[in-house]
Amino acid sequence: SGGSGGAAGQSPAGASGTGGVLTGGSSSGGLPDTCKTDSECKGFLCCDGECVDVKSDVLHCGQCGSKCPGAETQQAFCQGGTCKGCGPGKADCNALPIDGCETTLATDAKNCGACGKVCLLANAQGNLCEAGKCKIESCKAGFLDCDKEAENGCEIASATDPENCGACGAACPKVANAKAICQLGQCEGFSCLPGYADCDGDPANGCEVELGKDLENCGKCGNVCNPVKNGTAACKDGICSIGSCDAGYDNCDGSTGNGCETDLAVDVNHCGACGQKCSAQTNSDAQCINGFCGTGTCNPGYADCDPNILGCEVNLATSVENCGVCGNACPPVLNGTPKCELFACGIGSCNPGKKHCTGGEENGCETDIFSDVNNCGDCNVVCPPVANGTVKCSEGSCVVGTCKDNFYDCDKVFENGCETNVTKSKEHCGFCDNPCPDPKNAVGKCDGGFCGIASCNPGFDNCDGNDANGCERPTTADPENCGGCGIVCGSGLCDGGQCVCIPKILLLVDDSPAGAGPLIAAMEARGLKVDVAKENGVEIPSWNYKGVPSPSGYGAVVILSGGPTVNPNQNAAITDMPMEGQQAIANFVNASNGVVLTEWASQHLASGRWKILKDFVLLERTISFGGLVTYTVEPAFLNHPIWEGLPPSFKFSSTSNVGLVRLGNGNKRIASSPEALDPVAIRDEPKQGRVAQIAHAGSYNDNGWSNPNITSLVANAANWAARCK
Repeated sequence: SGGSGGAAGQSPAGASGTGGVLTGGSSSGGLPDTCKTDSECKGFLCCDGECVDVKSDVLHCGQCGSKCPGAETQQAFCQGGTCKGCGPGKADCNALPIDGCETTLATDAKNCGACGKVCLLANAQGNLCEAGKCKIESCKAGFLDCDKEAENGCEIASATDPENCGACGAACPKVANAKAICQLGQCEGFSCLPGYADCDGDPANGCEVELGKDLENCGKCGNVCNPVKNGTAACKDGICSIGSCDAGYDNCDGSTGNGCETDLAVDVNHCGACGQKCSAQTNSDAQCINGFCGTGTCNPGYADCDPNILGCEVNLATSVENCGVCGNACPPVLNGTPKCELFACGIGSCNPGKKHCTGGEENGCETDIFSDVNNCGDCNVVCPPVANGTVKCSEGSCVVGTCKDNFYDCDKVFENGCETNVTKSKEHCGFCDNPCPDPKNAVGKCDGGFCGIASCNPGFDNCDGNDANGCERPTTADPENCGGCGIVCGSGLCDGGQCVCIPKILLLVDDSPAGAGPLIAAMEARGLKVDVAKENGVEIPSWNYKGVPSPSGYGAVVILSGGPTVNPNQNAAITDMPMEGQQAIANFVNASNGVVLTEWASQHLASGRWKILKDFVLLERTISFGGLVTYTVEPAFLNHPIWEGLPPSFKFSSTSNVGLVRLGNGNKRIASSPEALDPVAIRDEPKQGRVAQIAHAGSYNDNGWSNPNITSLVANAANWAARCK
């Protein structure tokens, strides 16, 4: 069978372009691949972004977008910008303008009915094209064109096709479950379909046996399936197997040889169903009863007290509800919980803060270990006593209970008890965590539970007595408070907390016939200016001194108060100094100035005189001594200014007071003597002036001031009392 193609156009010789091919594009080399304007195409037009020769392009013939009719079937071409077509039955199949419409579609086997349609028919020989359709000339040997459709060629293999065996429509006879056989164009019996067989050899009934299901021919002819124990046999997919098991049985091992071997009613490994294994129940062995798992024999010490629970669920050795036997519940425990141990009831656990410390278990948890000081936190843990307080047990820990007066447990450390005396503790003054700050220019302290001043910083003092503003007064340069409150410098000058030396001495003489010349010389040798007290040019002895001249402006006063006197009415040993003179000297010394006394001062005090000057008398009076006296300096005062330039011990002839240093007032012994006991003493009180007393009496001719050691000692004392040392 064949067909015919439509008319085809012809491309005249010399024409350019694609002919009948639907393509555009540049018609000359050297042009750009894309364009936007005609000027870019060098004499051609820019159509749809490409340079095109509109004289020959069938898609743009004469102008852009002018497509020639029939271009799709190659039955038209463009020549000189004009569309042209092929005649009936013709086509431009080679797209060569030189030969125009070269193809006859009605007879060309390579372009049969249309360009490119080739007549190449299956199993055929001598393929033809007639009237534009392919036609079979003849079939190859063994093939037939039974459907008379040239398109599929000689479609029937007649040598083997059982439906067309040797000739079209010559079908071989059909049999059941089989396929007819055609060989060399002749019917040659049949072959069974897969899974079927001709076991009886009778071609009339074909392949009568289905091998996959037949119990007598299972998988092959004559293979008979044997009976199944506790079940029925079956042939499945050509293999003998078990069809079904009797009720209560199953093939749990998967083997067909022993049939339905498992009794599901009693088998503990397959109880009620294959693989449903009865586990050994709690504290008992496994058991299958009527297809259900149950409880076997209980292990020793266990019992099945609840029939609703599988297994022997109760340990009779530990069960509080079933202690020893089912139903034997242990009684409640005071402040705790019961327990069962070794089949006997007892105390299990105690409530928080409770414990069993005494008596039998029937007492329960009788002890409160949160509060019992003898069982604090645990039995027999006794809280030890603590310093300055009592103990208690709190939440199981030994703690301080109460503290004695003025003591507190500030650090919360039990071992040291009430460790803090809040009347003295600077960190806890009056109560815990109340630290005393250091006041201004001072170091703080706690006294009686109140914060105050322990000491002032160097160069400051608390002169107004108000602890709140600290040590408010600087004392390094204040002549009214020089080195301390109320220490008034007689010189009016204070430097570094020390009164500036006034190297002037007011000397009150006695009636010594030998005079005080050597003593004055010794003092002047130390740079001191010595003024002997006079009135109208006449020396004023100490027992007549009434405060004139005034000590003011001097650094120290040296009082020689010895006797005897030529005038019995004015005996120096028995005549008191006028009160005006005593008061002037007392005021002078109390203003932080100095005074030096000699032997007879102790005699005046012992006799009830010098009442205003009594605090300046440093030595007691017992008796007097005349003769050689040894002075030995105390080791601590060897380098004291009063002993400057003197040997550690010296001996000289003296009339001396015998007595000890008076106690109190800061009095200090400077030297000792086997004959005079304490012959030299000082008192150094910054707020009350400096005082020195030497037990020698210079008013006796035998002794006087002739010894250079004793005059140096008095001169050193005057120099020190005037704060020049």
